[in-house]
Amino acid sequence: MGLVRFLPRIAQWRKQHMRLVVAVQIVLGIVASLALGYLAVHRVEWAGVGVVLRSLPWRYALAATLVLGLSHLLRAYRWRLLFLRDPVSTWRLLLVQNTGIGFNNLMPVRVFSEATQFAMLTLRDGVSKPVALATLGVERVLDLVASATLLGVSLLLLPQLGMTLGVGTQIAITVSLAAGALFLLHLLAWASVRIATLRRLRLVCRLGLELAKMERHWVRTVGALLVTAAHWAALGLCAWVLAHGMGLQVSLVAMIATVVAVTFLTTSLPSLPAGIGTFELAAVTVLQLFGVGKAEALGLALALHVALYAPPILVALAQLPREGLGAMMPWLGSKPRQPMPLQP
Repeated sequence: MGLVRFLPRIAQWRKQHMRLVVAVQIVLGIVASLALGYLAVHRVEWAGVGVVLRSLPWRYALAATLVLGLSHLLRAYRWRLLFLRDPVSTWRLLLVQNTGIGFNNLMPVRVFSEATQFAMLTLRDGVSKPVALATLGVERVLDLVASATLLGVSLLLLPQLGMTLGVGTQIAITVSLAAGALFLLHLLAWASVRIATLRRLRLVCRLGLELAKMERHWVRTVGALLVTAAHWAALGLCAWVLAHGMGLQVSLVAMIATVVAVTFLTTSLPSLPAGIGTFELAAVTVLQLFGVGKAEALGLALALHVALYAPPILVALAQLPREGLGAMMPWLGSKPRQPMPLQP
């Protein structure tokens, strides 16, 4: 009970000292990225890294690019399935998703992805706030469930991964987070209908009602989960094509597990923009479990880092000026403006 009474004070202190909190997060990110990046490149034969990168044939690079595009399309279609009303095209959702992710990757504090996507949908596309919040929240839960499932399967198929305590701990955390998120979403959907006090909070109540609608249309939600798993599998296939082109003998299951584990670790730890340093160490560490040499693992990690992070950043740089600064205003406290048509 004492902790519960203390939580509002913590929230109030964070609000009053937001600049200090952000500054500390940035400093921690810089220190962590430099330290982890040093560990990733320590005692690496750079000649071997160059050989691995130069050995990638253009046809493999092209194939990996096509598979990567498919994974982005699957992720956007997954989001489209969650819209029971206020329909938005898959192409538009593809732009919104990558703009938010790319903008997030450019920031030293990675908290802008969902906020940017929420602003673009509500201000530019006229999607209601409860629908936008509900679909964004369910998206994150589906990612947690799908990634936890894929890592769990990888533990069964890859003994060297299952014997690694650190990865097992991360999987346990991911499963717990996924289960907890599912329970909280279900609880909100249940409470919005049955608790009168909650119905007085208009936005919260409408959000709960949207979640309740998704529960009733469980076939679409299950379909979205399957598409989410296909998205992660496609990312692993992209990494496998790059590895195969570089002459690295790593199985497809191992590369799917690598992409899922590295993504989870990179987004969980503080780092510089785009996960510089953190991504490389995570990828090198996981790939070495599958018998890949450090130089070869670093070469593949660099190529994979560019493949996964560069496209959303380029989309964000191209799309943000078209969206206008108004799409960035909700978290700055300005009043929202009316939806505007997209520029040609």
